[in-house]
Amino acid sequence: MRGLTVALCGAALLLTAGCAPDPEPGPSPAPSSPAPSSPAPSSDDGLVTWVTEVEALYGEPTGAELLASVDGTGEETWLIGTGDTWIALTGVTGADEPAAAAVHVHGLQAGSGAALWSRELDGALCADQLLGGSLFCASVVEFDTGTGEGSRWRLHLIDPETGEDRATAEIDGWVSAVHVTAGTIVLLEQPEMEESVRLRGFAPDLTEAWTLDLAGRDGVSRFFPSADDSRSSPSPVRPTRWTGPMLERISLDGFGPDGGVLAAGAGAGAALVDVTSGDLLALPACVTLADDGERLWCNRGGRHFEVSSWTYAGEREVQAEHVEMISARARPVFADRDGHLVTVDAETGEVGPAYGEPVDSAWAYTTASDRETYTLVTTAFDGSGLALLGPDADEVVWRTDDLPELSTAFPPYVHDGRIVLGGGEDLLLLSPETGEVVESHQVPAAQTLPVGDGIAGVSSYAVAALDLR
Repeated sequence: MRGLTVALCGAALLLTAGCAPDPEPGPSPAPSSPAPSSPAPSSDDGLVTWVTEVEALYGEPTGAELLASVDGTGEETWLIGTGDTWIALTGVTGADEPAAAAVHVHGLQAGSGAALWSRELDGALCADQLLGGSLFCASVVEFDTGTGEGSRWRLHLIDPETGEDRATAEIDGWVSAVHVTAGTIVLLEQPEMEESVRLRGFAPDLTEAWTLDLAGRDGVSRFFPSADDSRSSPSPVRPTRWTGPMLERISLDGFGPDGGVLAAGAGAGAALVDVTSGDLLALPACVTLADDGERLWCNRGGRHFEVSSWTYAGEREVQAEHVEMISARARPVFADRDGHLVTVDAETGEVGPAYGEPVDSAWAYTTASDRETYTLVTTAFDGSGLALLGPDADEVVWRTDDLPELSTAFPPYVHDGRIVLGGGEDLLLLSPETGEVVESHQVPAAQTLPVGDGIAGVSSYAVAALDLR
């Protein structure tokens, strides 16, 4: 839910379309020690502790940008927290030349923004979760001349502190996205760029554990809802443009006990897979999935106001019509066609009575602190409304509709016992007990997000660390 293009330039956080220099090539060896980060800026309230510009990571103007998606999915992760190191991916987006497919992976010191290491990996995709203390990335070794997509890849287990490879392996494949769950590396592929999907699981030693090819199975066409349209590659850094069928809105998540049920989705389709064995459990029509701790809920999406529940073994349980699931990163939260929040009985699928006032733009997010978990629902198109739901029941604890516009343009989260909203020209801290704004900072239009134990402000051209204590 990004509402703005923002940039962090120099020593200030500015509302702007960007401040990148004119592009020119400037690859760097890997791994290396880049130029030092920009000095920490001054601010009226000391909120910003340091800023590192993308240009400083290269040591010269390149036109490179910070990449929002690090793993090939539609999730805007921006940064990967690995203890004292933040991992960032940069590259020249929308380029036509094969040489511009290079992605640089950087390790930044979380406390200072200093660049610890940098290495160039063509077309790199990196999992946003560590595997046994290692960062997993896949990089392109060979590009297919017909499609411009990677057809041979190198798998890396990287020491996040030094950027050095701990282990590597090479495979043939057509990787679109990567993920780590339940101690398994998962690659989602579109073989030969045909209208097909393949999933592959790899053990922590990078040996292949299983392959699941969905070609020819009922339901795989839902992964390609607009296969005849011209598409851009799932990677924003790419040498050519492929005009055939292309996976869109890719998602990879681990659900169930210990993340052992892989949900791999794209378009309006999803595959539920036992991540240990690679066995296909189900191929439901889903645009989003949520886990209530006992089962999965599937939102059919599109013109269909319909939800269904599934066991972790892939068996369909109940179905409810005339409702949709509004969960983005949350426990299951449902709304009817009129915007009323409603309950759905997990045993029967019966739709219960509405609770709270109607909402006109609803997304639900679940966020946790050390002490408590909160489920928050946006309530207004202009981003000025937010509601807190009860921890164990479908009820509205409080609702506020007079926030500054765009306050909920980005996902809310909890930090140091307060709800953080970053959007518009204000960074707001709300009391989780009442919903009242207890603190406000001027951080114009910067998107903020939690990274490990810290808070980052990000844009296409810089990374900043914020101190909200």
